[in-house]
This record gives sequence, C-alpha cells and structure tokens, in this order.
Amino acid sequence: PLNPALVVLSPFEDPRLPQSIAGYGVDYTWHLSVMNAGEPRGYQDRRTVDRERISKAARMLDATTWTVDAIDRGRWQVVSAMKKPNRVTSRRAFSVQGATQLAGDFNGDGIDELALFKDGEWLIDINGNGEWDRTDLWAQLGSVGDLPVVGDWDADGKDDIGVWGVSRAGDGAAIEREPGLPDTENRLATKPKNVPPRQDEESLVRLMQRGSTGDARSDVIDHVFRFGTRGDQPIAGDFNGDGVSTLGVFRDGDWVLDTNGDGQFDAKRDRYAEFGKAGDIAVVGDFNGDGIDEIAVVRGDKVIVDSNGNGRLDATDKVFEIQGEGQSVVVGDFDGDGLDEAAFYAVRTGSDRSDGANGSGDSAQSDGQDEGLRQARSR
Repeated sequence: PLNPALVVLSPFEDPRLPQSIAGYGVDYTWHLSVMNAGEPRGYQDRRTVDRERISKAARMLDATTWTVDAIDRGRWQVVSAMKKPNRVTSRRAFSVQGATQLAGDFNGDGIDELALFKDGEWLIDINGNGEWDRTDLWAQLGSVGDLPVVGDWDADGKDDIGVWGVSRAGDGAAIEREPGLPDTENRLATKPKNVPPRQDEESLVRLMQRGSTGDARSDVIDHVFRFGTRGDQPIAGDFNGDGVSTLGVFRDGDWVLDTNGDGQFDAKRDRYAEFGKAGDIAVVGDFNGDGIDEIAVVRGDKVIVDSNGNGRLDATDKVFEIQGEGQSVVVGDFDGDGLDEAAFYAVRTGSDRSDGANGSGDSAQSDGQDEGLRQARSR
C-alpha cells in the first residue's frame, strides 16, 4: 500500500520566527515541491540551470566533489510497533550536526530512505544504501528557520519535500491562485490541482540536482498555503487513503488536519483531534498497513499510537517503547512490508563501522540499548 511519508518536529522556539513585528501579526506559510525522484514532470530543458548556481547555493555539500564534510555515519535502530514479539533491527544512516533527519520513499520502491534538512538545504539518500554518495540527490527549498515536511503531493508513489516557516514576499499572490492539493476530497472549483503556476507567475523556486553528473535544474514551488503559528509542529500524512499527503499542525495535544488538502481549515470538512498533552512530540504513520496514516505521539521513551482512530487517548491504543528516550522519532516503512516502524539514530561504535556495503546494511539487533545519539523525526 502507498504510505506517504511525514515529518514532524518538536515545538520550535526561535528568534528568527517572531510572533509579531512592530505590532503586526506574522503569517506562516507552507511551500511544497514535487520531486519525482529528481525529474518532476520529466525532463524539461527550460528548467536546467548552470551548475555554478548549485555550487553557490550549497552549504553542506561540496558540489564539485559531491561530498559532505563532517558527515556522521551511524545507524537507525528500528522498532516495529505492531509485530509480535517486538523486534529491533538496524540499518545504516548518516547525519550532519544541526541537520534534521527525515524519512520518505523518494524513489518509489516501497522502502523509505533517509533525508537530511538544514537551513533550506536537502541531502536525500535516493539509492537507499545509508551512505551519501555520487548518485544521491541534493535540493534547496526553504531557508534558515524553516521546518521541513515530507509527503507525496501528487500521488505518484514517490515522496516529495516541503517547508513551513515565516511567509515570504509573493506568498499572498501565490495563495490567491492556489487550487489546493489533488486530494479526492478537495472540492475547490479552480484550475486542475496538479498543474504548476505559469512561468510569469513564479516567485520562489526549488533547486535540485540528482547525482554528481545529473542536470542542475530550477523548478517552481508547486503549492503555497497559509496556516499555523509559532510553536506549532507541522505534520503531513495521508489521512483518507487516496495516496495524497495533506497537512496539519499539532500543539499541546491538539491536532488540526487539513484532510481535504484545500489549504484551509473547515470544521465541517477537516479533522480535529485531542490526542496527547503538552510536551508530547507529534508523529504520524501507517502503523497497521491499511493505507491510512494514524496520529501518534512520542512521550519520553514511548510511542503512543491512536490505533483505533477515534482521536482520543484510551486504553485500546497501542503503546511501544523505543529503547531510550528520544527527543524525536523517525517513522517509516524500512522493510517494505507496508507497516510503518519507529526508528532512532545511534552513532556507530568502532566495531559497527566496518559493516558491509551491500544494500542498506540492515541487521538484526538485540534488545540491549545502544549508546549514542537518539534523534528522531517522523513520517
């Protein structure tokens, strides 16, 4: 089944995201970009740009050598939520200091891959081997202070990228033209839902290059929405099973989900839930394999899943441990079985650094707790 990825972040307090400036309210907007594994809507010559533009934009990446300095090589420790008995496996992963880890099925093979986001720059392990190499995908979308999300914005079975943060010049005009996502429940009577703006309507763009020898290209931002406010956690997931990821926000146990994808909150058409409490971290995933994402929260070393889908925390909800308290959790389908699992990141030990280079480096792990960094994001 199609399981679009989602990313959720801890409550974000940052002086670069002011709630008001000189008495004026600050709007927060979403910028969503269709990736299609590095070639959105196929090859288009007019979208190619000089590689020098990539070199100037890249910060984590040395675009000349296609390498990343100070990369940390570790492992995702993966804990299955619904399998009996709970089994811990691991797979190779990497990180960079200050970057956010995310998971998504960026190549459409049914298994989620790793992505890193930092200050608007994306590193995507498109071949899924757990290493950054010369075939992987680089992109620029967003800027300092933005928070990333991952989801399938066009229902093609491959995940795309997005950011949420303080609105930019041109967002207002883009929102006026916005038809919403191509969700089956989106009834906005506008132009087709998956057609990018005309060239003369473009404001901000997304840069991208797949692999060291690939074409550098610049594409229009596909969707712009305005909702959410400072302190919210942005989320994305497929909440009706139609293959399109839609957006939402979480704060102190309250969830607001734009389930029809029109970019507007409507009490009659969209979904509200009270699941969790202050201090919880929101995560989303298809934990039961039915093609519809469930909401969940991370609380200390536990993940609590709204497994009955009633939007309330009760005795029938699934609870499982993630072996050590994680400030955030990555959720995704890491073995292609259609069920999402939770994972946390651990720095490799000396003996673990010599593992083989085949596939994703998956291996079974004992129930013992590994030393190292517990990071997290969600799907």
